[in-house]
Amino acid sequence: MRVEEGGTLDHDGHYSLEGQEPNFEIKAEAISSNRRKCTAGELLQHEGCGDYVYDTICRNCDSGTPQFRCKDCFSTELCCHDCVVATHTKNPAHRIQEWTGLYFMTVSLKKLGLYMQLGHPAGEQCLLPGRAFNNNFTLIDTNGIHEIGLDFCGCETAQTHTKQLLHTTWYDHYEAFMWMWAGWGNDLAGVEGTRSGECAVICPACPQPGKNLPNNWHDALKGKCWLYALFLAIDANFHLKRRIVSKDSVDPGLSCGWAYFIKETAYKSFLQSYSGSPQQKSTCSSHNAVNMADTKVSHGLAATGVGTVDCAQHNMKLPNGIGDLQKGKRYTNMDFLFFSSLHGHCIDTLNVSYDIACQWHKNLWQRMSTMPLELHLDHLATFTKFSFNFSKNVGCTDGEAPERGWSNINPVASNTLDDHFGDWNWKKVVRLGMTLLHKIIEAQEEQEAHQMTFQELNEVLAPETMETWKVKIVSWEENPNDSLAANPFKAKVISITQAAVWLELAKLEASELLQGTDVSMHAEISLSIFIASGIDLKNKQRHLKVDIAKQGLHATDMQMGTVQQLRNALQHKIDTWKHIQALYTPAVQLLQSRVKLPSDIINPKDSQLWLPSALCSKPIPCDLDALDEIRQSLHLWDYMYTFKKNWICGQSANTCAQNTLSCVEARATAGAEKYHAAHVALSSLVPILREVSWDHKYKVLERKDNMHGMSVELLQEEMCRVTCFLRWHASWWNQKIVKQILGTTANDEGLGAYAYCQAQLRDNVANCFKNKWAAHLPLTAACNTMCPADSEANLDLYLPEFPLP
Repeated sequence: MRVEEGGTLDHDGHYSLEGQEPNFEIKAEAISSNRRKCTAGELLQHEGCGDYVYDTICRNCDSGTPQFRCKDCFSTELCCHDCVVATHTKNPAHRIQEWTGLYFMTVSLKKLGLYMQLGHPAGEQCLLPGRAFNNNFTLIDTNGIHEIGLDFCGCETAQTHTKQLLHTTWYDHYEAFMWMWAGWGNDLAGVEGTRSGECAVICPACPQPGKNLPNNWHDALKGKCWLYALFLAIDANFHLKRRIVSKDSVDPGLSCGWAYFIKETAYKSFLQSYSGSPQQKSTCSSHNAVNMADTKVSHGLAATGVGTVDCAQHNMKLPNGIGDLQKGKRYTNMDFLFFSSLHGHCIDTLNVSYDIACQWHKNLWQRMSTMPLELHLDHLATFTKFSFNFSKNVGCTDGEAPERGWSNINPVASNTLDDHFGDWNWKKVVRLGMTLLHKIIEAQEEQEAHQMTFQELNEVLAPETMETWKVKIVSWEENPNDSLAANPFKAKVISITQAAVWLELAKLEASELLQGTDVSMHAEISLSIFIASGIDLKNKQRHLKVDIAKQGLHATDMQMGTVQQLRNALQHKIDTWKHIQALYTPAVQLLQSRVKLPSDIINPKDSQLWLPSALCSKPIPCDLDALDEIRQSLHLWDYMYTFKKNWICGQSANTCAQNTLSCVEARATAGAEKYHAAHVALSSLVPILREVSWDHKYKVLERKDNMHGMSVELLQEEMCRVTCFLRWHASWWNQKIVKQILGTTANDEGLGAYAYCQAQLRDNVANCFKNKWAAHLPLTAACNTMCPADSEANLDLYLPEFPLP
């Protein structure tokens, strides 16, 4: 917090600068700028040898070469090999750095020859020392993970190895400091020249022209342009509220829009100019975040939540893509964040995911015209497909990337969000090796399964049918916004449900009543109601059988009592229905007299209802209705089983998951039985109805497996981009070494050391990823040769300021 000298306190307890000299703010800003430069310069010296840059002999022993220093000791003084080992006999968990001539690299005390002797006072050697198993001992301390050289005592009076370890304790103090370091010293413009979003960690797998794309990417064939599309996901989090505790004039933000949060001044100025504009209401669904945005409770809050724009493929925050929300998901807030995150990007295709995209996309370009000119984008067309399931060339992108990060960030204090988002992005970068490796292994397996399934289907279809389908699919994919282009994946046949049949029968009876031709035998129950009631009783009989089967061999009195009540209720309904049956099918009474049933036990589940289909002969076993219910149950079961296999662990959780799967499976089984019973009835009535070829449409029910694939080619392209971007970034740091001279040897050495270290880090990460992906990415080397990393003209940290085509 910065407090201006000479300020006065107002009634609210805030500092006020009223009545002071007009140029006071200019002077204060200059003083603050000098302080930042001085502090950063002092910190930068520690990247090199600092005050000991001219030392050629160790100051402790006056003989060795000074090339080691300790990060945890009080001084940063350089010392020789022997001295650094001798001074750390009681501090084996300290972090040692070795000067390579260009930069400092971490080295363990074990490699320098320090071995800790247990079972004896510090500094005393054992006559019979014993090395740790395989000479491999790791110590996890508050300041990191250390390889320790360890010798156990082998004397006759020695304790066990476990007790020797328990007798030894290492205590240390840990303080966590989160720094957002952008290497400003290597920038000719210095701190004041830091541009918006320049301190953010950007996604190396997303298309970054001039960094990880070939120079001729604009000339890619039509069938390959989708590889260079940018995937974005927009969302808001209303858990990240911020209370009004101060004012911007007293406690200004420190980032100034340099990282992930948007610059406050321009953002709030734009919002203020449209504060009185009403929020456009949703017309397709009840989106409370939109419709109730103006009524959002904001009393005492500086922000009701946070809006964000993420990389949808790799779940990383975009520079200048985050901002505070004042009232719900207002379009003015989200529009400004969206266009700010795209500022400077030069891409041809955008794939945007937003949970209210169906409303947000309306008048989007008209709203853009009200924004600052630097945020305007050139656009040709807007595709309005609101589901990636019906979008071409998006792989298995679900667009839910922001949702996966909220649980991690919700507990964080609002004033450190920029730091945590940077930490989140960096962790995503270093884990891209395993993340993309797992994705491509899964994608290749599913691609192979899909190709096999498609081949089997293709072999049994006529060539002319396949050609017709292909023409329709190509036409639909190339014209996504053309309402005249029919969706070939949409079902063309309208399924006839049982409810629809009852409705048609009721309309037919109404027509007969008007014409005076109704032949109903009962005043309240017509023939269609009689048949429908019989079908319902059949379903209840099947449900009762399932309930009885669930009891098992050791049912409780409560369970048996419940089932008995169900039996009694069903028997009452059957008896009532059979009284009406005597009116419509009197021949049933003769059939019932020939069936002998035990009188002491009521078994309504086995009671013969003698529906019209049962009065016919030669039934053909098969199935008919309830197909939708079976499909839904099987799809749900497949999803839940996959989730259980991948994520559920532990006996309790597995038991609950298995019970849930059993319920879903029971639904599918019940639907199959219902389908089978309906088809038996239909097959019996076929001779009377004189229907032919019906069994070609309604076939025997069989179980089928379903799998979905991912885009292997897109993952391979992303792998190429990651390694290419890391190579480019390493070259960028190497070029910065010779571009800045601060005038002092210590500072210059610090600049070079920091740049060398950053370049080496990115080269190491690129090599690690390349080795991991070698078996799945045979074109890695070819991708690297296309990378513009060696072109000095393209070595700019941020994307060129080109408009979006």
